Amino acid sequence: MKIILPLCSIQHDWEIDVDAVVATEASTSLSTTSQTQTPTPSSSFWASCRQTSSSSTIHGTIEVDHSTRSLRGSEGFCIVDKDIPQDASMDCFSLTCDGIEDMTFKFVRSKYSVVDKPAAFRVGDYSPSGALFVCGGSHGKVVVYETKTMKQLRVLEGPKGLVNSCKFFPSGEVIITGGSDCRARVFSAVDGRNPVTFLHSGAVNGISILERGRNVLTCSEDKHVRVWDCGTEKALYDFACIDRVSHISLLKYTTEKASSRTPHEREVGTMDKVVVAAANRILVGIDLRTQSQAFQIQQQVSTTALCSIDNHLFASGNKIGTVNVWDVRNPKIPVLEVLRHEAEISSLCHVGDGKLLTGTSDGMCTMFETTPSMNPTSSIEITELTGSNLDPISQIFTTTRKNWVGACCPNDGHVRFYPIVTDSK
Repeated sequence: MKIILPLCSIQHDWEIDVDAVVATEASTSLSTTSQTQTPTPSSSFWASCRQTSSSSTIHGTIEVDHSTRSLRGSEGFCIVDKDIPQDASMDCFSLTCDGIEDMTFKFVRSKYSVVDKPAAFRVGDYSPSGALFVCGGSHGKVVVYETKTMKQLRVLEGPKGLVNSCKFFPSGEVIITGGSDCRARVFSAVDGRNPVTFLHSGAVNGISILERGRNVLTCSEDKHVRVWDCGTEKALYDFACIDRVSHISLLKYTTEKASSRTPHEREVGTMDKVVVAAANRILVGIDLRTQSQAFQIQQQVSTTALCSIDNHLFASGNKIGTVNVWDVRNPKIPVLEVLRHEAEISSLCHVGDGKLLTGTSDGMCTMFETTPSMNPTSSIEITELTGSNLDPISQIFTTTRKNWVGACCPNDGHVRFYPIVTDSK
């Protein structure tokens, strides 16, 4: 199934105009004794929408009416939820656009943010409980934060250059990082110690953790995917690919291949697992049980993002803005192909209930439905996480409960955090 989604965007700092309503009311209440009546101010921000990349763009304005505390669309835009809350900021609003049927666009502002321009955070991850999060950036900087207070708890010392990946272990007390210094390092999130380091001959691009974390997976510019034992710091298995491996994603799936292989005595959590590796224009499925290739998908353009959706579905994004959803049981063709615009897909994140978040090289951060059963004729809601002003989204990460999302934007130095509501329990 192929779906072409329209592109709708608004002014990245729209919340400034909306928040001005509350500020104006506060100012007015302080001057009620004045005999002079101040005219009620108004403000506006722009919106644009197009059906496809080749169609004409609709440009319009969203008026912020201070007197009625509401939003009003013009020039083809209609606001769905118009009223600005009395005692709180407007965290989101939805609109429709003339000529685009059965489609609603929802725009969500960030609730919190971490700003560190020198660090230029590129990657991040939440702890399983959501109490902590970790961010990694340039100059080897890796920082652990407390989620509730956004307070910096500690800096993890050791990495050099760019940090390409960072993940919490299931315990929430251990973090693993990978970067351009050709090393994957295991840290204590409690005291910052680095007792374990794994070495590649090229930059470490991606990491996956097997079960509780006794074994981990890494992928590298040196064209290898490796299974490591954390206790001995040794590689248990090494898989050579034909090109640099930029991303890996782990699926729980049993292939039909018989296996007489005896697992290594220190091997844990590899049974019934398939790791998908993105090696330039090729997606390779590696069966960790049989230590063999499960499938290979040849593509026309390079894969730039990868994530698992469930036990047998995974998504890939590429340099020309296409998102494909694949089923490892029959990976010959994608079960769903989503086209929107030409910007590179720089990050993918599954947020539950069949919904996928995509980050792009032009600063769009978009959530939409990706289940193969999606009916293209039914009403669809597309959610945009706003704040980036055309600055690339390098990575999106989410809590275990899928209720909060972080988006790394290294060019402007921000990691923005958004509340996410899905139908998942």
